[in-house]
Amino acid sequence: MPFAYYGAKTRLARYYPPPQHHTIIEPFAGSAAYSMFHIHKAKRILLIEKDEAVVNLWHRLQNMTLQDLDRIDKELDKQRTTEPLIAGLGGGTSVHATLSGKSRQITPWMKTKWPQKKKMLKKILPHLYKIEIRCADYTETPQIEATYFVDPPYQLNIINPNRSINDQAGNGYRHGSQHINYQHLAQWCQQLPGQTIVCEQQPANWLPFKPFQQHNNINQQKRTEVIWTNQPHWEQLELQI
Repeated sequence: MPFAYYGAKTRLARYYPPPQHHTIIEPFAGSAAYSMFHIHKAKRILLIEKDEAVVNLWHRLQNMTLQDLDRIDKELDKQRTTEPLIAGLGGGTSVHATLSGKSRQITPWMKTKWPQKKKMLKKILPHLYKIEIRCADYTETPQIEATYFVDPPYQLNIINPNRSINDQAGNGYRHGSQHINYQHLAQWCQQLPGQTIVCEQQPANWLPFKPFQQHNNINQQKRTEVIWTNQPHWEQLELQI
């Protein structure tokens, strides 16, 4: 992924079904880890994101050059603070810090992560012209023959029923789970044309999800990612550990 983002599917992107269409659409875009993993083969990527700050960050990324990446090398080496964009690119900050609009302290973690992030950015920068990003709700997503990768905020109270709403995973965004009608989202996903891949976490139940991958969250707690897809040959998923 090109910038640090809460709940991104960076490590899992390679395991999801590959896109069956030249157009990839992500209705809850964030840092679009799935699209970025497949960006070299895709002909068009449409990102739908409700958070205006995320949309603005994508627009800034699309205007970056290789010279801008070299400038970041010098800034991380000589400066004590940096703009939130560079902090996010360095991978050493949260989504809230990335989108705060305030300068951030440069940390050893940012410096450690930057070379790897720069290598990835150099590969995707020539392909960012393929991306169109719209500041909109998922309900405004155009319905065309495409691969839809749907990764909404996780369903509140189902995932962690004993934790407060403010402390649950699906509420870590400006537009979190509490604002989503999951019954409507389920119907919407099932009516999409083309290929549809939907992500969630056990025990979410708004679609007939199948176990997909186990992983540790930032607190080193084991979680089971689940998946729903309209592709019949992915119906017999087995849990991969």
